[in-house]
Formats: sequence, C-alpha cells, structure tokens
Amino acid sequence: MIVSHRRHVPGFGDACLAIDRAIGPSFIVRRVALREVVQDERLTKAAVGVDCGRPRRRLLLVLDGESLESIEGRDEKMHPGRALFISERRRWESRSEHCDLLEIEWDPGGLDDGSATSEDVASWQLGSRTRHCVDHFGEELRNARTAEALRPALLDLFRALQSEGCPVDAERLCAVAPSTPAEQQLGEQVDRALSDLANAPMLVDLEATQGSSRRTLTRNIRRLHERHALLGRGEGRWRGIRDAYRLVIATILLSHDEATPARVAEFVGYGSVEALDHAFHHVSLPSPTALRRSIRAA
Repeated sequence: MIVSHRRHVPGFGDACLAIDRAIGPSFIVRRVALREVVQDERLTKAAVGVDCGRPRRRLLLVLDGESLESIEGRDEKMHPGRALFISERRRWESRSEHCDLLEIEWDPGGLDDGSATSEDVASWQLGSRTRHCVDHFGEELRNARTAEALRPALLDLFRALQSEGCPVDAERLCAVAPSTPAEQQLGEQVDRALSDLANAPMLVDLEATQGSSRRTLTRNIRRLHERHALLGRGEGRWRGIRDAYRLVIATILLSHDEATPARVAEFVGYGSVEALDHAFHHVSLPSPTALRRSIRAA
C-alpha cells in the first residue's frame, strides 16, 4: 500500500482540487476535495473516466457538501452521514460540486468475500461511531506520509463499516503487504510531477530526480502501476499516464466561472487551445468550449 497526494490550484478565484489516496494491490481509497469546480462523470466518464481494467465494488461517503449520484437512471443526492454502495463501479456516475468526498473501490474478493452480486446497490445512514471513523480517516489520509502510519485509521474505518453491514472484511486489509520505500518514493515523484502539469512533465524530469536510466524508470513506473491496479488508460507508460491525467483535470477546471479554454490549456501543459481541442477530440470528448457549456448547464 502506498499513499499519494496531489494538489491543483489554477488561479481561478478560489478554485482548488485536492486528491489524496491510499492504494493497495486490490483497492483504492480516495479523498477528493472540489472547491468552486465540478466533476461530472455523466459527461466525461466514457472518455476519461478512471478505469483499472476490471470490475470493482464502490462505496461513497461524503465528508462535506453534497454530491448527485446516478446509477443506471436512479439518482440519489448524497450528504454527510450517508453511505452508498454498488457492486459494479462501471454502472455508477457522479456529479460532484464544491464538496469533499471519500471513495473506496476494491476488487470483488479483494476486501470482501465476493458474495455481493452485480445487481447489489444499497444506501444507508451511518451511525455516530462510523461517522467519527469516516471523519477521522479523512483527516489522517490528507496528512499521511506513509501507508503504515495510515493503516490503524483505515482498519478502524473498515471495521466500523463492516459492523453496519457493508460488505468489506477489515481483516483482509491486514494481509495487504506494505509497499517498499522505493515504491513510495517513486509514487511521490510521480505525484510531484503530475501536480505541476503546466510544465508538461517529461520522463526526463523524473530521471533527474530518481537518478535512474530511462529504461529502468520506465520499467519501475509500469511495475508500480501494475502492482497497484493503476494501469487504466495510461497503460503504465509515462506519456499515457500524464496525458490521461491532465485531460481529467482539464474537464474539471473548465467548469469554473472564470475558466477559459486558453487558461485551462496553459494550466495543464498544452501549448494552445488548439492542442487541448485536439486532445479532447482524440478521446471523443466535445470541444473544451462545448464541454464547459454542457457542464455549467447541467
């Protein structure tokens, strides 16, 4: 298990996007804080949605604000104290605006006994102890520097969720092997590079900080992403990882009142609006201007 932190402050008003993660071989716990921006999977998921390449369970918990969740035509407004579970992540789409979310995704049989069926969907009100564990873990995740420091709070959270009938097995978490210092260090280098998208970070930039040859670094990055089920659309290649990520960030930042395609293109490292437009077209997204209009009208 490794921990990951990324921050994006584009300079549009008070806009901010913060992503904190704990990542294991069969699961990911993600805290996503959105300020003055919108992430609308209903408009972008098919093109740039997170995809680890296999079906996963998903549990959503709201730390602050509200989020509108859509599961095959069924809409549910989520707020602090509510939990929403679905046994098949790919059937789920979110519209999140000015909120702070905690998302847990895992492989069937990874953190559960695999008994949930593909049709299972459930929502419920959390008990006071579980809410405390959710809030506590959210703070621990934001500040954690090592996975081992985070593990006690993660175990407490899973045990509390399990006591409420959520299909997670906290004891399976104990069997998750710790990451090596080299894996954590490489993950931090990747996070730093992807937190500075304006410079369109290249593999050579990581070579300088890692002191590794390009071949070794390429192999290690792919191994890190493969071991932690992060291959997704980038397929473990640096350019693919970077380009897929900056498209996700661009689709979110375009929603801000003061954002323009030109400012967003510059922030995520494209040399022109035309270059961003081409990147959108390549993954079958509408133009940045059209997507911005659709997100703000939704």
